Amino acid sequence: MKKILWIQPIIFAAILLLIACKKEASSGDEVYPLPHWPVIQTMGATQVDSTKAILTGIVNGYGLSTTVIFEYGPTTNYGSTVTASQNPVTGNSITNISADISGLKPDLTYHFRVKAENHLWKNFYGNDMEFTLCSKLPIITTLKATNITSDGATLNGTVNTNGCPTTVTFLLQIRCAKGGLSDLAVYGPVTVTGNSITNINANISRTWNHGGICFALRKFRIMASNICGTTYSNYVAF
Repeated sequence: MKKILWIQPIIFAAILLLIACKKEASSGDEVYPLPHWPVIQTMGATQVDSTKAILTGIVNGYGLSTTVIFEYGPTTNYGSTVTASQNPVTGNSITNISADISGLKPDLTYHFRVKAENHLWKNFYGNDMEFTLCSKLPIITTLKATNITSDGATLNGTVNTNGCPTTVTFLLQIRCAKGGLSDLAVYGPVTVTGNSITNINANISRTWNHGGICFALRKFRIMASNICGTTYSNYVAF
């Protein structure tokens, strides 16, 4: 008899719970389906120079008004925040977001990520990304060409990136029937990193003649670009 009296309250509570689960919300209630996980992704930094940058990312709040900020700083502890220009994000599709930051320190690598939240989910973060600031143009030097034959040559030079990723291109001087002197990119661009002098070289062939319309003057130089700008070395004949 005692066992029956103990079971009955449990069965009664289960029936009440089943009824509550089937109860429909009243017309004034706010009804949501099972919450979607938000789509949040940190994208790259653009228009980076020696003191400022634009941070970018994407967010989909699935129809919920979503607050969006960027966290940034010299380490993955960040330390600074900036509100996205598109804050708050609404709608049920992917939204591109961005924020301008300034007052940064040159020659420093910064980390950043997206942070988004609304009244259903808090503290959701995008992936960590980084970008490097620098205040100096790359230093490049043209060296003498080697392995010179009737069919080609090896072009040589050096580049000091000053700690900032640098794209390097070898340029061959050509003369065209119409247009005078110009440069023809014969190798690159390739990216050079590091904070020391790096030897660079390129092997070229007789395709210099450019279909008979232009011909090479056997002079070359190097073009190097980083976020601070573009610089050219002197021409060297071979």
